Amino acid sequence: MEQEKRQNRTVNVKVRLTEDEYDYLQYRQKLMGARSISEYLRYAAISKQIQVTDKELLKKMSMDVSGIRNSLNQIAKRLNATGQRYEDDLRTIAETKGELEQIWQSLQSILSNQPL
Repeated sequence: MEQEKRQNRTVNVKVRLTEDEYDYLQYRQKLMGARSISEYLRYAAISKQIQVTDKELLKKMSMDVSGIRNSLNQIAKRLNATGQRYEDDLRTIAETKGELEQIWQSLQSILSNQPL
């Protein structure tokens, strides 16, 4: 059975590594209990799930959170300085809650698409 599998593997892949990378690869291979580096690499490359992250969405979310933080900071400074709350501030806080809800939903969407 093992010889049949070996005969079916006809594609050869070359990878260049530093000495340190190769030593670490051997360490990981032994740690996993793989009989060879090839067996370990097949497992690591084929059996593992890939995590895909939408970097543009994360960048937009980061900018949104930064804007919300700045707005809330300004409101807090004004409140601390004057001791009064303003209708505009209350409106901004209500809008911020909606924006945070959208960001939260986007984060949940990203995380739900990731393997556990």
